[in-house]
Amino acid sequence: MAQVLNALWFYVLNSTSTFIIELLGTLSIQLVAFWLPSMLLLSLDKCFPSFSLKHKIQSRPPPTSAQIRHCILVVTLNQMLMATAKIFELVILRPLARHSFYRFDSVVPSVTEITRDIVLCILGCEIIFYYSHRLLHIRTFYQSIHNQHHQFKAPIAFAAQYAHPLEYLFSTILPFWLPPQILSCHIITCFLFWTVATVETVIAHSGYDFFTVLSKKHDLHHEKSRVNFGTLGFLDWLHGTGA
Repeated sequence: MAQVLNALWFYVLNSTSTFIIELLGTLSIQLVAFWLPSMLLLSLDKCFPSFSLKHKIQSRPPPTSAQIRHCILVVTLNQMLMATAKIFELVILRPLARHSFYRFDSVVPSVTEITRDIVLCILGCEIIFYYSHRLLHIRTFYQSIHNQHHQFKAPIAFAAQYAHPLEYLFSTILPFWLPPQILSCHIITCFLFWTVATVETVIAHSGYDFFTVLSKKHDLHHEKSRVNFGTLGFLDWLHGTGA
């Protein structure tokens, strides 16, 4: 299996520019890990209303069609902003004789390396997200920026990326991109980490109880607004903000 993966990666690396690999990989993850599961979860309301109602964490009325359309529009604009930021990042690296912040070694990283780096990235992401999220709950930033995200008191999956552009860049994208940049992770490790992290945000905002603690803790944050600022919970425990 390792030989097959290495041969496939070697072929991709030698037939496609690293610019295209990183850009298309980043956008493909949004399609597979965000849009597809978000659409599936949204369809539960329309196709299986009794099942959906039974498993909703909150009893608030579901968002209207107009609210959902607006949410999807904002998400689309935010993802266009993300793509622009990625292109800008890759372009400004060229004069520095670098093609990426990440490694494009011709050998696929080992399972041990991937596991280690993903664990470290998850921890780094948690730290950046928790403190940037707490900062957004300061009254000035909350009223001018973060309040947009909290318009969904009972969140839906698409609301994971429904946010003010500044929040999207500094509290959504930055926690995903910065840890693997600091660790100089292999791009394959980055793709796996970004996929896992993106799916987690969709689940956290799903509003359904069958995802247990992953959705219930963040759903409570949207409902109460003053608890459960993190994802893993250890920083909430440390700062007394868990519930």
